[in-house]
Amino acid sequence: MPLTIDRLFEPFSFSEFHDVYYEKKPLLIKRQSPAFYDDLLTLEKINEHIGEDHLPSTAYRMVHDGNELDVKDFTYPNSSVNNRGEAATVDKDALFAKWYEGWSILIMQYESPAVLRLRHALERAFHGSALARVFLTPRNAQGFTPHWDLDEGFVLQFAGTKDWVVYDSPITLPGRRQHFYSKDWTRVEPTLTATLEPGDLLYMPRGFVHEAHARDTVSGHITITLRTTTYADLLWEIANNADVDPWLRKSLPSDFQSVASNDEFLRHVHRFFDNADLPAYIERLHSDFTDDLAPDAKDRLADYVKLPSVGADSRFHMRSVVNHELTNGGEHVVLTFHRKSLKFPAAAAESIRCMIASGEFTVSTLPGNCDDNLALCRTLVQEGFLGIV
Repeated sequence: MPLTIDRLFEPFSFSEFHDVYYEKKPLLIKRQSPAFYDDLLTLEKINEHIGEDHLPSTAYRMVHDGNELDVKDFTYPNSSVNNRGEAATVDKDALFAKWYEGWSILIMQYESPAVLRLRHALERAFHGSALARVFLTPRNAQGFTPHWDLDEGFVLQFAGTKDWVVYDSPITLPGRRQHFYSKDWTRVEPTLTATLEPGDLLYMPRGFVHEAHARDTVSGHITITLRTTTYADLLWEIANNADVDPWLRKSLPSDFQSVASNDEFLRHVHRFFDNADLPAYIERLHSDFTDDLAPDAKDRLADYVKLPSVGADSRFHMRSVVNHELTNGGEHVVLTFHRKSLKFPAAAAESIRCMIASGEFTVSTLPGNCDDNLALCRTLVQEGFLGIV
């Protein structure tokens, strides 16, 4: 069964999670359901991935007790033919030698169709960019010492057990320039302690200090991080355009200190922000967000093979798309998604809306002319909006 947003937060509703926990406090969900994340990932799938795939070093890190291993210690030398033309390739023998010494393996970006669908669901719900990382920790080992993260974190335990300790949040919702320095942090009484087992979930808002330690089994979890756009980001976006004001392009006086008592500067700043086109800045941030999202490419090669033989009774499904818009342009409608804007006759709007509402359908169930709908479906398959069941 696909892991939807609603299932991810069971037994809580999404609105309850958002209103009570999101950006406020950690949440632990114990499920007693070891196979809950099997659709996303299993230890067997990771075993196959590491054992069979070519592993570029840029996708891997190794950590132990807060230290990160130099990439040279688990990759082939630059002169090796095993690099296959890349700057560095993981030497799996060296990788597992370090693993047996207690070093954790961190896969920096893990992709599968199921993981991508969950990422898209989170991105739609929070209007932020999601990234899935896999943490594999040997028996009785610890990867990172206490630290905080700068993104929202959803920890999904899929194998083994791991003891987690979550402490305080010294800085509320730290930003990109507010990093964690262990020398400045004093250990306090934990806010939450928990042993994660397969099927469990731990949510941590950014800024909460935490650490984790594997027990006597291999521990595997996916951490999905969520990077959202903050009000500070919006303010930066507006301020970065301050040079449109001729007065603000003037040089500061040779006596910088005089600016502190210069009300004229503040008047121009206030005028600049008062005249800022806020909807335009919001739209720009929205476009930057939607343009940078990974598309759902599962079975697109298979769709190409099937496409010539589709007919009125063929089944189609809408692919996982984070953001799409259907706008009316008079005689035409425009479907926008994944940096694409596709123009269709206005009569196609009702069929496209039906596709979006149904999720999965046959051409014969769409309103309007069957031949026109079949041509429409073929185009949308080719463009990656639809898939063939």
